[in-house]
Amino acid sequence: RQHDAVGCMIFDEEVRDYREPSGRSGKLQSVLHCIDSATASTGTKFDKPFDKFREQVSRRGLVAVISDFYCDIDSLLAGVRPLAWQGQDVVLFQVLDAQELDPKFSTNVLLEDLETGEAVEVEPGFMREDYPKRIRSHIDALQKAAAGVGADHVLVNTSDSLDNALRNYLLFRQRRQ
Repeated sequence: RQHDAVGCMIFDEEVRDYREPSGRSGKLQSVLHCIDSATASTGTKFDKPFDKFREQVSRRGLVAVISDFYCDIDSLLAGVRPLAWQGQDVVLFQVLDAQELDPKFSTNVLLEDLETGEAVEVEPGFMREDYPKRIRSHIDALQKAAAGVGADHVLVNTSDSLDNALRNYLLFRQRRQ
């Protein structure tokens, strides 16, 4: 309603869908359709999509990157850093399921990666003792790396309501300014 320009880019290793930022009424429906039609297919690479974004968008604005960020942090930063230097306000929304943050397995489990199709069997001891340290380390490293390039990092647990996560982030931004 404020006629802010809103756009959307869905990508994995390539850009799969792109809706140019626009402040026209009805644009929100187009963006929501773009998000709703996204599917997991392959791994994620940030270089090509972020290069395309920088080519397409010259105006400064808020860039929200939504992912689980199971990726190499250095390659992610190689894509994010130029956006921040271009003057974009970058927010990394790391979306993880409650089971990814605090797994509760009592027996061996076969986990399949939806993007690659690879499967790995894990045992409860590893998930109880080693995994929490590893995921926390990855989240902390991502948060530190994001801050290092002037981006924000927001961890979103899928068991929490989306409006609470967004409200908390907006309150954080408001306090920071």
